Amino acid sequence: MTFRRSLRSKLIYTFLGGSLLTVLLFSLVIKGIMNDYFQRLGAVRLQFVSEQGQRDVRTNVAIFKDAFRDIFAGFATSISALSQSGAIGDQLPGTQAERNRMAEVLRQAELENKLSMITLVDLQGRTILRSSNPNAYGDDALMRDYSNPERPVSSVRRIVEDALTGHTIKTFAAVAPQILEKEGLDKQAAILLKTFENGPVVIEVPPNTYEQRGLMMMVATPVRTSSGGIVGAVIAGRLLNKDLSIVQDFQSLVQDKATIFLGDVRIATTIVVLRGENKGQIALGTLLDEGADTRLSRGEPVQRTTTINGERTMGAYEPLLDYDQKVIGAIYVGRPLAFI
Repeated sequence: MTFRRSLRSKLIYTFLGGSLLTVLLFSLVIKGIMNDYFQRLGAVRLQFVSEQGQRDVRTNVAIFKDAFRDIFAGFATSISALSQSGAIGDQLPGTQAERNRMAEVLRQAELENKLSMITLVDLQGRTILRSSNPNAYGDDALMRDYSNPERPVSSVRRIVEDALTGHTIKTFAAVAPQILEKEGLDKQAAILLKTFENGPVVIEVPPNTYEQRGLMMMVATPVRTSSGGIVGAVIAGRLLNKDLSIVQDFQSLVQDKATIFLGDVRIATTIVVLRGENKGQIALGTLLDEGADTRLSRGEPVQRTTTINGERTMGAYEPLLDYDQKVIGAIYVGRPLAFI
């Protein structure tokens, strides 16, 4: 009897042990399957969220571009009405008193349209009147070609020449420091380049180096008499260097970070430096990373994930072209991955 009970116990224990081992192995298999399932589900969800974020950022870049188109349309309409109605063309100023009176009219148009300059030129492109400085006239600063291989500038001469043939021009322009000085905008345009400690990457710049060009939204229209004859042209512009209103308004609208670049330099941005010697400052004067700059310089839109202030950020860049279709800068919209 004892032998039978012992044998029965062994059989029971063997059966129970085998059953427990089977359950354990089955549990491990199920756990592996579930882990693989959730990993794949997580990867699919991450890809979906990433693609949705990319679409959102691309959409917001288009909204940013539309904001510039609206600004162009607004002040082009205003300047065209002023220059082609005969109000200027019928009474081109010839004396200093007349220049001062017309400068007052142009300054009011500047104020209403948030412009930085309105300059009147004759049929040869010589300056008749500057709204900001009516005492400076008779020069051909807008008609000269300026050369700067390291930081190229746009040809304003081409813009003026086409306006004098009857066209209305709306374009971005990288304006030479010499023109900005004549218009009294050189100090407003100058931006000190800054080192940007951007996560593991430090984008360094030479000390005491300035961006002295200006990125300008420029409109040029013919000046007509009341009988329709062309007697000159008006060149109006909004300087974007240090003008934070556009990027701040855009961020308030869509909640994404926004930047305007002149070449590779941030000239208007909502990004704040969070580390290093420039901590707490708006990132004006910091540089675009080389990877995006190379592709943008070829005129290609860029969408990529980068690190900004130590935070992984999905961003989209759109090149800005001047009147000659040369790349002179870019606009940027970025959203931290944590917000996607």
